Amino acid sequence: MAIETATGFMRGPVGRTSTTLGATPADRFAIANAILKEMYAGAVVDLLNNSTVLGKYMNRSTKMRTEGQYYVVPIRIGRNEGHGHIAENGRLPDPGRQAYDRAAYLTKYYYGRIKLTGPSMSATRSSRGSFLDAADAEISGLVQDMNRTMNRVYYGDGTGRLCRISPAANTDTDTVTVDYPGGFANTGPGTQYLRSGMRVVIGGSTFTGGGVALAIRYIKVLSSSSNQIQLFTQPNLTGAGNFNFGPTAGQDRYLFTAASTDSGLSESGDFGYMNEPEGLASIIDDENPFGVETFGGSTSAHWLGRIDRSNVPAWRATVLDNGGTPMIFQPSMFSRLRDELEINGSNAPGVYITSHGVRQAYFDSLSSGRTYPNTMKFDGGYETLEHNGVPVVPDRDCTKGRIYAIDFEALQMLYEEDYHWLDFDGSMFARMGDRDAYQATLARYHAIGTDAPNKLGVIKDILEA
Repeated sequence: MAIETATGFMRGPVGRTSTTLGATPADRFAIANAILKEMYAGAVVDLLNNSTVLGKYMNRSTKMRTEGQYYVVPIRIGRNEGHGHIAENGRLPDPGRQAYDRAAYLTKYYYGRIKLTGPSMSATRSSRGSFLDAADAEISGLVQDMNRTMNRVYYGDGTGRLCRISPAANTDTDTVTVDYPGGFANTGPGTQYLRSGMRVVIGGSTFTGGGVALAIRYIKVLSSSSNQIQLFTQPNLTGAGNFNFGPTAGQDRYLFTAASTDSGLSESGDFGYMNEPEGLASIIDDENPFGVETFGGSTSAHWLGRIDRSNVPAWRATVLDNGGTPMIFQPSMFSRLRDELEINGSNAPGVYITSHGVRQAYFDSLSSGRTYPNTMKFDGGYETLEHNGVPVVPDRDCTKGRIYAIDFEALQMLYEEDYHWLDFDGSMFARMGDRDAYQATLARYHAIGTDAPNKLGVIKDILEA
């Protein structure tokens, strides 16, 4: 739905004359804009940054500089080999030097918009609180929605995928089976990041030339127990000349978010593919991320920070897995991961972040072994289990079956300006054409990056309790 035709917050007829204070669009605009700027600028930033674990504790980087659209950091990837023990009067070592590279993260753009009609804003005439009720409902709702989306993004791989359409169980019906929340292989329910009423893009192809949007649909009903969604309109998954859907490797179809009704079709820039920041699934891994991206005006492979992990071992995170086969949780997994991180040159992680199911499996393992489970206060008041003094914190959007070992010195949020209202013309509100309505837009231009992925680690393929 285009913003011009979106309903936004409306109020019924107010029956006021043009001489009443606040009755004219200009009056309402000035009063409401002042209230919004005073009451919500700081509060929105605090809510968006601090109500999730990763959002609260990721540091803003002071080590990266900007170059155009990119955040850039120099890194050391090799040692000076010009040293060694030699015999008396032997030839001195050949001179060497350190090996350096630089990571570059492309800026991504995140927006949220609200709309308030003139009649709703005219409530400021007699009661500032009346308008705040209207504004608070819209702004608080927007903040919650943006925050939830960003928490999903934190655990994604930067592609914007919500899930995969299961290759084995779909026909030409409006009911679709989904798996792999986030689009990459994992044991979670395919509906984890979906909701009823959600507008989605169905995307496909091998992504060799970028994402291809095939259709836009709305989710009517979803069932977490069966990993199925019912769409309002049949997607024609197998029809000739449509999606040519099948289980062939590289021909999977995925669901993405749709920013507007024509996202990915008439305006490819709105399509979710590769428009999100990198998340833990691509940052904390030992392989190059999925897909392709546009970088410097050309299309190339998707490399974390534009560094090829296949050629730079130091750019790989520590990964412990079971080849995709779910395995029973064992407390020794923590020790093994910690040992691997120390071998790779890292200190102990600051926190283990996992799903509630894995946290419960950890608790059950302690209880069954007649071990009293220790708890601790994590920064910000979180009370949680711990392992050897490191908190084990669950997050509802964390990829199922995984434990991420995070050193927040090696994982940063990159941005020049935090969440802010677009007010370059001096006003937070913008008049909407010939309508008695106004819009306000919240934005942040950002990226998520690392300068030391070898200090980060993950355990995959854990059975949830």
